Amino acid sequence: MNKPRLLIITSCSKSKKYAHPKEPNCQELLKETRENLVEKYSQYTCPAKDMYTGIQNKIITQAVHDLRQIFEVNYFIFSAGYGLLHEGEIITSYDCTFQGKSKDWIEQRVGQLKVREKLQEIMQTKFDVIYLALSKTYLNPIYDVVKRESTGVIVSFVPDNDKKILS
Repeated sequence: MNKPRLLIITSCSKSKKYAHPKEPNCQELLKETRENLVEKYSQYTCPAKDMYTGIQNKIITQAVHDLRQIFEVNYFIFSAGYGLLHEGEIITSYDCTFQGKSKDWIEQRVGQLKVREKLQEIMQTKFDVIYLALSKTYLNPIYDVVKRESTGVIVSFVPDNDKKILS
């Protein structure tokens, strides 16, 4: 029997497993490939799901583990530094955030990282349920793609007393 398919997307966090004095910033992340950065800073690398140590990230990662009992889970992290990361992609720590940035800056960054294009590729898999554990800052630039491409139920909980979205 096939398990239902579940897509989970959460955001990155400022809190990371590693910190180092030469963490690449937003611009440096655009100049070098992720693979080159991983090689360059190999002592500060791990899978994306283990890099982010914020409370939400820890809860989601544990939930993904538990949900795999009943769902086929595809877990991605929306990173201001790297774009959409599959949980197993190896990354190095970095210093780049959407926090405090203008809507135009975020839109430009999302375009540079080809987030919408990657999300469209991901959405080629037909998911029964899509859970977006994203703040408005991360949700707004991608929600149109999710809504357009989805064939399943979309669940989104936006913190800060915003409304829950269930489509």
